[in-house]
Amino acid sequence: MENSSLTFDQPLPNDEQKGLRARGVLQESEVAVRVGDLLIAVDSLSGARRPISSQDVVVNEGRRQVLRG
Repeated sequence: MENSSLTFDQPLPNDEQKGLRARGVLQESEVAVRVGDLLIAVDSLSGARRPISSQDVVVNEGRRQVLRG
């Protein structure tokens, strides 16, 4: 394919963004996006991108758990 510049960034849900900020993984000006199987922090002011380590985050993939007490 000639057009390798196409990317399909999918922002994480708002609750996961807030959780990443609360744990210090994301700065206030950053958003987390999924690019393929990678998580990337994108600075909304400068456009700078950096990988988010899988050790820093556990992301829900649509699965819900019920805790019973």
